[in-house]
Amino acid sequence: MRTCGMFTAHHLNIDVTSNNNTVNLIPFGDVHYGSELFAKDVWEEFLSKHRKRMNNTYFLGMGDYIDFASSSERRNFRNSELHDSTEELLDSVAYNMIHEFYTQIKFMKKHTIGLIGGNHFWQFNSNNMSSDERLSQLMETKYLGSTSAIRLFLTYGDGMTLSVDIFASHGKGSGKLPGSAYNSVEDMSRYCVADIFLMGHDHSRGVIPGRTRLEPRFCEETQTMDIIERTPYLCRTGSFLKGYETGKRSYVVDGHYPPSSLGSIKLRLERVKSKKFGYHIKISGEC
Repeated sequence: MRTCGMFTAHHLNIDVTSNNNTVNLIPFGDVHYGSELFAKDVWEEFLSKHRKRMNNTYFLGMGDYIDFASSSERRNFRNSELHDSTEELLDSVAYNMIHEFYTQIKFMKKHTIGLIGGNHFWQFNSNNMSSDERLSQLMETKYLGSTSAIRLFLTYGDGMTLSVDIFASHGKGSGKLPGSAYNSVEDMSRYCVADIFLMGHDHSRGVIPGRTRLEPRFCEETQTMDIIERTPYLCRTGSFLKGYETGKRSYVVDGHYPPSSLGSIKLRLERVKSKKFGYHIKISGEC
């Protein structure tokens, strides 16, 4: 499995427009649009639900938007002596597929934090741009490479600004036991400080609290030092690719992998106030 291997750092300013002090963060990825096992009904339900609930809702793409093509397929194409016309035809197929996918998610434009690149993408021969980069252009958002450190600045109606740090990666695979899916996510928390760690790729889905850490904090009111407990959230961001379907072949069946957890996750970023340290962001998640 090979992604583009690029790291980025990114920030986004968000004006919180409602009075409930809550921002919804929707990471989505591993759609595999165009695959024979693409879960079209689940995808359409996802789109329909979020078209109706755009207020203070922001999306983060996690890679593998189309199923064209895998790392090994791209390598084989590069090593093949294809006619120019064949290369142009492949570019055209990928170009049309990414534009078709764009028409389905364009309602998220202006509400998209950025797009992570996956390991299923097409490298256009004409300009060496990837299909993930092209999709980012169409969505008028930042292409985030395969891994990105992201800071969201949330500004409220009273002028207060609070921040949330996200470390997102398309990621790598995991073992077959439930806990192993989150071991790779927790590994990221050993070398990066963030409030939310996101990883796709293995088609599992869930939000769990990570290991709580102590953080020194200065209390303005009492002019003393103290500590707070800071708990990051570890997330696998789901998929829209079925693993098991009657009469269909898949690598999931061949490898005895667990079925995909279809759909996405949702994170709520809520401004709350504590007596000791004032306002901060409370994070909660659901599948």
